[in-house]
Amino acid sequence: MDAVTAYAKLVVSGKRKTGATERACCQRHLDDLKRKDLEWRPDEAAAVIEFANLLHYHDENDNNELKQLKLCGFQEFVLGSIFGWYKNGVRRFNETYIQMARKNGKSFFSGIVAAYMSYIDTVQDAQIYCTATKKQQANIVWREVAKFIRNDPDLAELYDIKDYCSEIYCRKDGLNSCIKALSGDTKIDGFKPWLGICDELHLHKTNQMYKTLLDGQVGLQNSLIIAITTAGFDLTGYCYGQYKFAKQVAFQTQKKDNLFVYISEMDLPDSQADPVGYEKALWDENNWAKANPLLMWDSDTKRTHDENKMMKLRSAAIDARIKGGDDLRDFIVKHLNCWTTVGSNSLVNIQDWQACGCDDTLDDYKGSDCYVGIDLSSKNDLTTVAILIKAEIPYIYTHSFLPLHKLEEHIRKDNAPYDTWHKAGLIDLTNGPGTYGIILDYKYILAWLRQTLEKYKLNVLEVGYDQSNAATMLPELAEIVSCNLTEVGQYPKSLSDSTQNFRDTVRARAVRYDRNNELMSWSVANTVVAQNIYQQIIADKQKGRIDPVDAVMNAWKLYYLTKDAEPEMSYEETMESWRDINAILGKL
Repeated sequence: MDAVTAYAKLVVSGKRKTGATERACCQRHLDDLKRKDLEWRPDEAAAVIEFANLLHYHDENDNNELKQLKLCGFQEFVLGSIFGWYKNGVRRFNETYIQMARKNGKSFFSGIVAAYMSYIDTVQDAQIYCTATKKQQANIVWREVAKFIRNDPDLAELYDIKDYCSEIYCRKDGLNSCIKALSGDTKIDGFKPWLGICDELHLHKTNQMYKTLLDGQVGLQNSLIIAITTAGFDLTGYCYGQYKFAKQVAFQTQKKDNLFVYISEMDLPDSQADPVGYEKALWDENNWAKANPLLMWDSDTKRTHDENKMMKLRSAAIDARIKGGDDLRDFIVKHLNCWTTVGSNSLVNIQDWQACGCDDTLDDYKGSDCYVGIDLSSKNDLTTVAILIKAEIPYIYTHSFLPLHKLEEHIRKDNAPYDTWHKAGLIDLTNGPGTYGIILDYKYILAWLRQTLEKYKLNVLEVGYDQSNAATMLPELAEIVSCNLTEVGQYPKSLSDSTQNFRDTVRARAVRYDRNNELMSWSVANTVVAQNIYQQIIADKQKGRIDPVDAVMNAWKLYYLTKDAEPEMSYEETMESWRDINAILGKL
């Protein structure tokens, strides 16, 4: 039996302790062996495994001694799967998503693939790019390739390594393949990558690098993109979306035959639904092994008992358990390979927030009472209007505005896809008379508010606004709504109680919003809270773009102050109550 299939059967049998997602990845391989439209070539898988096992490395745990590489079972599974599956005569997988915890050989693995595709599985003038958001990170993978070459005299004769510019050229048989390290700010349009490696994909704010590499491979058969990463903190970013999709492919609820998936993550119960089970699973060392396929295993079936290997992991666990907050978040994400944003000062748990998402729109709340919150920015910045529907479960709607000719500037400055959000209808670009598209058109914003309230027949109970930049709008705003316009103080004493109530409401998953509003979710994920010496909290505007959250907080304060108040009695009810009181007094 070939090594790939043997490992898959080992995992599915339960003889190796893995998470549910890795087990699904292996089950997918076994199921695909039964498909007649796919071709499994064990000899191709064996070839790449054999090449890798000829490479040499310096063992940091053994006085840096030079040793010949011997792949572990999971590494054979990943490498062999990528190169062993074919469809219609060409390699099946041209995209991969690989996710594992820190210190489990991600960059090492990428270095093996880069060396193989520059020397054995290659084409004339092959272009190979090790990419990351920062040149320093991209160089980590590039240096792994350089190490493999320098450690083998036979390989070293075939390559020309240029450290000063992070480039390696393979001179074998005049192939002239090139391996380069590139950062996210490098212009790479027009390139035709034979292999593109996106290292630490969770740090990529957008899919720009990935898409550029992929687009460059059009028409280039057997080319490959490797996305390799640990889990991350940004549950609104590109990588988290790719992770969720990759899991669906692994579990075969979505079909994408050209995407290879390998995810080794710890299984954690929902912390809200099963807090006891969550805590028990979190601190069980046997479960940590599911996310650490290299670090915590001596063989494919035997967990390590090497105290030196476990020392740093256990130390991180102690800090996480005692200190909580950011230490706990980092332990869960980096060592257990689970996505989360929970930190000591996050506004909300983004998983709780996402659970509040729904398919409702304002159409579902026509004729409702509501509160309006307005965050007016400076004249050339993002401005947001929030509408908070008063219902048994409150519903939040936000809409934002930018000056037309400030769009590109904000995309660069905030590293955010405002153009995509504009196309999705979440942002309007203003360009009114005299504003030249560089100053916000407040008249446009007010006209939008009037039209929205009329279209959905919403009854505004109160409007909350930030005094900054609001003076010129208030007279016209008063003509649109027949209710109080309330200044909401932007300081902890004013907003602390309502901010805490918002956090508690999200934690209880007792609020709703349109799950397609990616701008609002991005803003929520960006928001942390600052705390003063009196333990009062406020959304921190110094930590990221949070304008939609500010608008929501202005509306939420009004809602919070009135939601538990007794309803006012009508005149008739007041008189009836007065008569009842007098009747009682008359009997005394």
